[in-house]
Amino acid sequence: MIIPIKLGSRSYPVHLDTGLRYRFPELTQHYHQNQKWVLVTQRSLATLAHSVILDRFVQSGYNMSIVFVGDGESAKSLSQMEALYDRLVALNCDRSTILVSFGGGVVGDITGFAAATFLRGIRYIQVPTTLLAMVDSAIGGKTGINLRHGKNLVGSIYQPVMVLVDPELLESLSLRDRVSGLGEVIKYGAIRDVNFLEWLNQNLVELIQENNWPLFQETIDRSVRIKGDIVARDELEGDLRRLLNFGHTIGHALETTAGYGFLRHGEAVALGMLAAGEISVNKGLLPFKRWIYLKDIIHQCPLPDVPEVSEAEFLLAIKKDKKMSGGKVHMILLEDLGKPVIN
Repeated sequence: MIIPIKLGSRSYPVHLDTGLRYRFPELTQHYHQNQKWVLVTQRSLATLAHSVILDRFVQSGYNMSIVFVGDGESAKSLSQMEALYDRLVALNCDRSTILVSFGGGVVGDITGFAAATFLRGIRYIQVPTTLLAMVDSAIGGKTGINLRHGKNLVGSIYQPVMVLVDPELLESLSLRDRVSGLGEVIKYGAIRDVNFLEWLNQNLVELIQENNWPLFQETIDRSVRIKGDIVARDELEGDLRRLLNFGHTIGHALETTAGYGFLRHGEAVALGMLAAGEISVNKGLLPFKRWIYLKDIIHQCPLPDVPEVSEAEFLLAIKKDKKMSGGKVHMILLEDLGKPVIN
């Protein structure tokens, strides 16, 4: 299955299929011109990266090297980027080099930002290995790294040439990482597709507990199509794409003040959606019954307790959010399920 992300000259396909990993060299052959390819991943994924990417590509005649980046949000730093640039220089990479990101959102953000900035821009391919990356971070071209003041404060929008998604790569995903991805999935239903939200209400428990690959494929398919449609209409985050930030303003502040790594990103987004939903009710926007319906869906996910954070630090983190404009926080709230507003 191919899901097109329609961006004019920057358009690219998202290939989605169970067992797709066996066809990766075939699908990338169009870009194979005997240049240097660099696989970017984490040491915790080394065995899987070798078997899924490196071994198959080398056997197919690709000149591929492997570079490791750190684990967790702390890896999205200026010092990590400098180390990655140094490795690319040491490998004699040039403008024809293609980077292949193999991992979750952290690896994708680092690889995408490196591709956007090294030699003023080279090509890259996303191969996401987490549910959150498959449905969200690998789609749409957002790249970025963190500063100590907040998440993703340095970055760019730079599109990959393709995204390769095999749901079976989720087989060893931890429960918390599975729930983290589902937090972003629920967001799509909440802001865009009430029918999808109802479908999730019926299937969320199985998605949490079982390796039902057809179910995961449908989940990823519907999520990517929603995000792809929004990105195609508003690539550079004017107004429409901002709607994808439902739950993120408070979620990012929680991640920052609790310390990177305490919460998974999707867990923080789910907690942020609970807060944004309650704010929507308190402002007289969202009918109470609709809020309870959304709240009950979110609470099907086993979320961690909200950490103790300083109120002053928390509010300061919100004020430093990259969605600030004109000195004001632009928060995404709900008038109804499927009807978000920028407030």
